Amino acid sequence: GKPFGFYHFAYPYYGYSAKLEASTFLNGIKPYIGQGLIALDYEGDAHKVGEKWALEFMDYIYSQTGVKPLFYTNAGALGAYPNIAKKYGLWVAHWGVQSPRITPWKSYTLWQYSGSPLDRDYFNGTVADWKRLSSPTVPKTDTKVSDVKMRQIKKGSTGKAVRIWQVIVGVTADGIFGNDTYNATIKFQSKHKDKDGKPLVQ
Repeated sequence: GKPFGFYHFAYPYYGYSAKLEASTFLNGIKPYIGQGLIALDYEGDAHKVGEKWALEFMDYIYSQTGVKPLFYTNAGALGAYPNIAKKYGLWVAHWGVQSPRITPWKSYTLWQYSGSPLDRDYFNGTVADWKRLSSPTVPKTDTKVSDVKMRQIKKGSTGKAVRIWQVIVGVTADGIFGNDTYNATIKFQSKHKDKDGKPLVQ
């Protein structure tokens, strides 16, 4: 019953692409996507690689899941990530201070205020906020069938169109058209028919 989440410790200096690491990470947490926070842990030698890799990782996570990941790093490195600050929330590590340094972010989501004898963190919100940040975000205009411009999707399809459809039919929006999505689609078709009795969604 406790709020939970997952973070990926980045290894860009080993030559792995951001998309490959992000995809591997998502495969590992697939059953829980939409239920817990997602974060990228970017520290140590990762800073030598820079912002582009981290932004590509986070953009891929968001495009595939609809969940906006948090960016975790130490306060002293934040200035090197202005573009990430414009798009994603912050999980900042800043120990031994009354309040963390967060510029260029305007606020923080999580603050790791201590690292000894173990990491301690403060969440800047409520349980409801945690759940909201763990859930896929889909534009309001995309939540009605009549408003969605869909490409053809079927079992085995992946991506944003699948994720939008999954929100509509009420299954976990992981962007992968599997058995759960297929079964939910069949149920949706049986409930939504035109005047001639044909499913509105083919």
